[in-house]
Formats: sequence, structure tokens, C-alpha cells
Amino acid sequence: MANPVKELLEWFGKKGLEVSALAIDSRCLKRGDVFLAYPGDSDDGRRYIGEAMQRGAAAVLWDPQDFEW
Repeated sequence: MANPVKELLEWFGKKGLEVSALAIDSRCLKRGDVFLAYPGDSDDGRRYIGEAMQRGAAAVLWDPQDFEW
């Protein structure tokens, strides 16, 4: 069975980005992590894209539906 997280990390590596982990909570993000921002049941992670960038996110992936940056 394919591991989508591993495949995503390998894809970033091929693009020249050194990614240490994936994070969905900007408060736990470490420099080099990729931030996954999407609407949840109680909060919208896309509201924290700026914070993730300030914390040193290597990249941000977000759900564009009903969202403008």
C-alpha cells in the first residue's frame, strides 16, 4: 500500500525543498515543516498561514475552496 505522506515528502525533496515533517497545527510547526491548512470542524487552519510562514514553514498547502489569500 502506498504511503501518501512519504510520497509527498519525496516529491518535495525532488523539488529541492528539505522538509522535516508535515504539520496541521501552526503552534507546533518547526522550521522546515510543511503546513497543511484546511477548514476543520471547529476552526479554519487557513487563518494561520501567516503564522506558519513566520515560524519558518518550508511550504504551505491549503484548500482553496471558499478562500482568498
